[in-house]
Formats: sequence, structure tokens, C-alpha cells
Amino acid sequence: MSIKIGIVGAGQFAQHFIPLFNAHPQVKSVLLADLDEKKRTAAAAKYGVAATCATLDDVLASDVDAVALFTQHWMHGPQAMQALRAGKHVYSAVPCAASIEETQALVRTVEQTGKIYQMGETSYYYPHVCWAREQHRKGFFGDITLMEAGIITTGTSRASTRAASSRPAPRRKILSKSPARRPCIIPRTR
Repeated sequence: MSIKIGIVGAGQFAQHFIPLFNAHPQVKSVLLADLDEKKRTAAAAKYGVAATCATLDDVLASDVDAVALFTQHWMHGPQAMQALRAGKHVYSAVPCAASIEETQALVRTVEQTGKIYQMGETSYYYPHVCWAREQHRKGFFGDITLMEAGIITTGTSRASTRAASSRPAPRRKILSKSPARRPCIIPRTR
């Protein structure tokens, strides 16, 4: 089985994914869209993407099977729903939507269309996270009743700027009654 995928957005974050989709053995072809022609043509040339267009509407009018959204975060929900209604499967950068109501509408759209939607929370696949998950599966940590986590990154992203500033990185308490249940994330109050 092979699929045709339309990538919407050719910015900095998208450029981590364009070569991955382009090289994936089950991806038959990639169509790259961005409103900024200079950005679109530069990314297409850099990653060897032959087909380009300007808009999400152009992508949805094409014969792609799925759409990968790497646009501004407040556009993810509306664009994902538009793509699902057009009969396309969707992979979206985080967040999935800008509000609870928009998230609920997205869930309803997935249910109505029967198409696949995946929010790309990539930290799930980081090697250290995979290792910790495997250790938990083996029982290495015992029964977890409380866990605190924070993130420190390097680079120029907003998250790394916040972590490198005088303010501490946000911390969250993760509570879980059993390993079989999904953890409940509760923001830590100050």
C-alpha cells in the first residue's frame, strides 16, 4: 500500500517532516503547499519535492489521500476539519485545535467522516521516552502514584527561551491510579 500526501506549510517546523514523508517507503508522492511562493519553492528544491501548489484548497482538490498540517497553531482545527470533510486523512502538528469547543467539533468531524486523524505529538517517540515507557512496562519503577516532570530545551524556540529565562519551566503533576489508565495531567498551582 502506498499513499499520496499533501503537506501544508513549508516553514521551519515543517522542514523537519518534509524529508521524512518524502523518504517514507509507503509514501508514493508528496505535494507541498505554502502561500509564500519563495518559501514553497525553496523547500521543494531543498527536499526534492516535484509537485507544489499555493493553498490548502489546491491540496484538497488534488488526488492526495492524506494531508499533513504544519501551519499556524490556531489554524489546525479548522483546516483539519476542512480536509476531513474533503475526504482526506489528516496528520496535524500540535495543538489539534484552539479551544475545547473546536476540539469537540474536530472529534465530531472525525466520527462523521470516518477518516483517520492523528495529532503529531512527536515527543512520544523520543528515544528516552521510549526507554522510560519500556522500563515502566517491565515494572522497573514499581507502582507510580505521583510523578513530576519538566522540560528544558536548547535553541531559539519560545519553550527554550522560557526555560532559559529567569522563570522556571512550567511543571505538571501527573496522577495515575494504575498503569492501564491514561494519566490525568493537572497543572501545578503556584
